Amino acid sequence: MIGSSIHIRGVSTGEKLQHWEVLLEEWCFLIERYCRITNGEEYPFAFTERANVGILSGAAWRTGRIALEEFQDEKCKNGQKGQYGRVDLWMSGDEMHYPESGEFIEAKYKEIKLFEKNENLEPVLKAAYKDAKDSQNKDSEIDAIGVAFFPLWVNKSNFYSQKDQLSCLGTFIEKIKNIDSDAMAFCFPQQCLNSEANDKGNIYPGIVLLAKKV
Repeated sequence: MIGSSIHIRGVSTGEKLQHWEVLLEEWCFLIERYCRITNGEEYPFAFTERANVGILSGAAWRTGRIALEEFQDEKCKNGQKGQYGRVDLWMSGDEMHYPESGEFIEAKYKEIKLFEKNENLEPVLKAAYKDAKDSQNKDSEIDAIGVAFFPLWVNKSNFYSQKDQLSCLGTFIEKIKNIDSDAMAFCFPQQCLNSEANDKGNIYPGIVLLAKKV
């Protein structure tokens, strides 16, 4: 959780996605490992939605699941079956209580500027939820989850000290807890908090993930 630890991270799951706890913990560890190896010179979560789905898929494999990304399958859009599109991710596993037929994952991505008071995050999660429902409708035996990735960015000049960083991130996390979701995870690696700003003077301190089951 937020504090003076080397890495700031947190995972919270509700009853519907309780089996995602280990998955999301591994997701945090993979992000931290990437940032450690690149010494904070790259942000793995700032490379669009596709890259973030890949990290989640990697976490699935490392926690004993199997996973398949970006594959074509039948969908049901606006009540119309027989339409085909790409599913972002499918995961399954032989763990106790894990859905036998696996889970469809549909993702959305939006970069969020810290200190902006008018950022509305809920529509992003709702859009992911809707896409997940479209993927599920042709086969209701498979669970479906909408996932929203929110990389955070801020101008380096706004992060004056570690105390300011923790205060700012803590305020944002408290805000995002009020969004209706079934799972939340956040990860702010030390290398990202201490990294040099890009050519625009901005840094990406970390990312928040929200998930909601259909």
